[in-house]
Amino acid sequence: MKKKNTKSVKKPVKAKVIETKVDAAVKTDVKTVVKADKKDFATDVVKIISVLGWVGSTFMIIVGLIFIFFRKAILTQIPITQIPPGYESLMPMMVTIMGVCMILFGAAWFIVSMNLWRFKKWARIVAIIFAAIGALSALMSFPAGWFGFLLHGTVFYFLALNPDVKKLFE
Repeated sequence: MKKKNTKSVKKPVKAKVIETKVDAAVKTDVKTVVKADKKDFATDVVKIISVLGWVGSTFMIIVGLIFIFFRKAILTQIPITQIPPGYESLMPMMVTIMGVCMILFGAAWFIVSMNLWRFKKWARIVAIIFAAIGALSALMSFPAGWFGFLLHGTVFYFLALNPDVKKLFE
């Protein structure tokens, strides 16, 4: 006859309780890591947009300076047939005004990008407006402006619609 084991085994119950506590701790840690990853991703997106803004604004300032200082060379590249009669004398002034506008807009975008890097709420709003204007103007030159549309549309999406990026600016 076999003896029955009178000892009750409670180890699995204790192990299950410990396992549950460990699972809860791991789940909490995973949630924390996911939140941190989302915040890091949103921060990286804003930093990339800021750097792209610095590059674009620097390019605009350089082109504006070229328009101002090399306007005679630029004017020689415009065919005479495309200048309306009577406007030949205004062309140097128009090229200079375009150069000044490019410098001013480039400086404004540089300031916005710098403050976007610092997560200023007003800079986000201005960048959203610039991105919307850029996307709409790129649509007018579609299909040639598809790259500009994608770039400005992406910036608009992340700054205006992405909830993780919105939280950074609150």
